[in-house]
Amino acid sequence: MKSLRSVSVIILFAVLLCWVSGVSANTINLLTDIEVAYLYENAGDIDWPLIYYLTEENGCTVELATVNSGPMFRHLLRQSEEFNLNSSIILINDTSAIYLDSVVNVVSSGEIPDIVIFAGDFENPYMKAVENHLLNMKIDTSRVYLVRRFYRRIADSEGGSVYLKSKQYWENMYEDISKMAEAVDLGTPLRDFDNIYSIYDLIKSNDGGSGRQPSFLGGINRFKFNQIIERNIESAVQREALRINRKNYVSKINEAIKNQGRDRIELLLQAMQEAKKIRQTYYYQIGRVDSTTDVARYIEKTISSITRAIFYEARVDYHGNMSICETPEGRKLKFRADINNNGYVPVRAGKLDFRAAWMDEPVTIDSTWAEILPNNSLIREYSVDIPAGHLDDISESTMQFIGHVRYAGKDVEFKYSARTYEKTGFSAELVPDFLIIKPFPKLQIDRLVEPAYLKAIITKPNEYAGEVDVEIVTPSSIYVGAYSKKLQLQSGETAVEMKIPLAITRSIGDQRHEVIINVTDNDRRLASDLAYVGECPYDIPAELNIAILADQNGLLEDLLIQSDAAYKSLSLRYLKAGELDYYDAVIIGPGPLNDPQLPQLLKDKLKKYLELGGTVITFNRPGKWGGNILPVSIITDDYEVPSGDLKVKTANHPIFKEKYKINLPDLLKRSAEKYIPRPAVVFPAEKLIESGEGTVVLSETKIGEGKLIYCGLPLLDMIRDLDTEAIRLFTNLVVYSGN
Repeated sequence: MKSLRSVSVIILFAVLLCWVSGVSANTINLLTDIEVAYLYENAGDIDWPLIYYLTEENGCTVELATVNSGPMFRHLLRQSEEFNLNSSIILINDTSAIYLDSVVNVVSSGEIPDIVIFAGDFENPYMKAVENHLLNMKIDTSRVYLVRRFYRRIADSEGGSVYLKSKQYWENMYEDISKMAEAVDLGTPLRDFDNIYSIYDLIKSNDGGSGRQPSFLGGINRFKFNQIIERNIESAVQREALRINRKNYVSKINEAIKNQGRDRIELLLQAMQEAKKIRQTYYYQIGRVDSTTDVARYIEKTISSITRAIFYEARVDYHGNMSICETPEGRKLKFRADINNNGYVPVRAGKLDFRAAWMDEPVTIDSTWAEILPNNSLIREYSVDIPAGHLDDISESTMQFIGHVRYAGKDVEFKYSARTYEKTGFSAELVPDFLIIKPFPKLQIDRLVEPAYLKAIITKPNEYAGEVDVEIVTPSSIYVGAYSKKLQLQSGETAVEMKIPLAITRSIGDQRHEVIINVTDNDRRLASDLAYVGECPYDIPAELNIAILADQNGLLEDLLIQSDAAYKSLSLRYLKAGELDYYDAVIIGPGPLNDPQLPQLLKDKLKKYLELGGTVITFNRPGKWGGNILPVSIITDDYEVPSGDLKVKTANHPIFKEKYKINLPDLLKRSAEKYIPRPAVVFPAEKLIESGEGTVVLSETKIGEGKLIYCGLPLLDMIRDLDTEAIRLFTNLVVYSGN
């Protein structure tokens, strides 16, 4: 080996930053913006002394990543905030540019790393493809964010440009290095005493340097703040104001690192206030709030970093988990927040806002505050509707949950940002997705229990094989029976069903509760769904016989299954061979009736049925009814009805008081504000609820001895959400039909 005196650089075992024993990596990280991507082929290739040097001593964020083959694109991520370290295992089945771009995005966690390090010469073709893709990417050297250097670990010092005295790390820091590796599930490293030095070659430089720097980090600005404001803010006065704010922030961070315990936390809280002043100064100067600019993104990242440091020092853990899933109501964003207080003083967790790019202002989805005592946790789950067309371009700035924790009387704001929508090919569906529990008997028994069950249908890609975890989350008033918490999925199958028994106690009350299913693989959320459970009077007499023409969403079946009524779904064969006069009511669901044979079959049968005294309840459906199905004219209208346009025309009609007295103002207000009523021109008809310009959303037409009821109110959608008045009105409609 070449004499060490003749090599260009030797890095000795020394701390380059102001170091105080016990300072965590994420606190040291507040003094640098440098990010490093370290690519390896096997876990044994990782140079842990170098990782320790970069994270613990210099505060860099390091992304460890390896790429291999798999049946589909998958990203298995382990994060350690304690060590400022992320570990990614990425599986791909294609090495086309689009897949390799996805790998690069995953490796860089959305930010372009300053340094890319290869653990050696790769043999795996997928790793070689990623390496070539990275080295051949077009890089704009005028940008603030760019890969400045590429290094490769080598065994021979002849070409080496940077040396790390790794033996001393193995001797003195092995315990900490082991904790670091175990924190990201990469096993316990084997000590390597044979190599005194770790040797790296600079294989490409994009920062205009000479090619040989004094160290990995030499010549790279530790902070990008000044560069960013130089490029984005024209006014020298504004730039200077921001620099002063930033100087005060860095000063507080330096003081915090020199202190310990509660003094350090207090100084970090003061630094947080300085960071917020930077944000206020910037937004004030530009005259608006715009979190998408480079300056704003840098400021928000700074605030997030100091939040992590405060929570780590205070021993408060917070975790956010978001997923997007398909439900019968459309796509929903599911969010779970876990806050654990492992410190010595109580903290308060409270206000939670949701901010999306299509909203003018954040929406508060939880305004309650809860005290979390030491060694206690708070878990909250939420579901947010996502408008159509807003899932194709999700980034950290398009969807965010903003939470608040109060520590020592000071507010700490933290954010969970939506990552790119990952199409895993999995889905989970709870069937039914709502349960109506009838009121418990008024007995002096505290532990009455109502048995119930849900079915879960988990679908997956045909080629996927492996074990997944299933978690059922319920409120305290609902207990879950035995179910399979781990499912072994086989290649070739596309769906698995499982039964979930529930025991519902009388403490459920009259509130709506959520039962949530989460399907995960190594902590990666594959799919989620939720079902609503609530108590409500719902009593359809068992002697009523009901026939239904349902559509594919299954809402009518789910609703009637939970009643005592006898019902039958009318098949095409039954309509050809059977008669309807056995039934007290025929209910037509709110979806399209696509079979071309139905109009002619229904026309004669429904007319005859009505004339002989039957009742038809029809919900709104797309398109024109016309006289080909019903002996009345129903022309639906697609305009959205303001709540003020819904007016009760016949308030004393039996439908509104047949079995239950309906609170019509509340029902109509929610119907128009939260759902979509479908008005129609119905002729002839008695108007029960008008919707403006001659249209109705509820009407009755007498035909012979029978009656036809048109309902354009979104009752079934409201019932799915366990709206009490909607359930009662549906019950009244059915009971009225049997009279």
